Amino acid sequence: MLEREFPGVLHAAAGGDEGAFARLYRDAHPLLLRYLQVVAPDAAEDLAAEVWLETPGGWRALREARRSSAAGCSPQARRRVIDLRPYSAATRCG
Repeated sequence: MLEREFPGVLHAAAGGDEGAFARLYRDAHPLLLRYLQVVAPDAAEDLAAEVWLETPGGWRALREARRSSAAGCSPQARRRVIDLRPYSAATRCG
């Protein structure tokens, strides 16, 4: 866990530092994936990839998730799960 280093690493990653982004990914991805595996087990990997593809536009969400030490607090992850549910239900009915 990055703990005290997190703000500096986040700032560097937002500025385009690939090494800093890699550190953020290694730190936050397991939490994000664990959350998604609980709420959307069939799509967890895809949803996690989509969340990461939204960054750096979602740096605020990463900051919030890290601050609470729970990826489940990430608005991006929750939105992806919510977006998935109606789609899944519609495809099962067809």
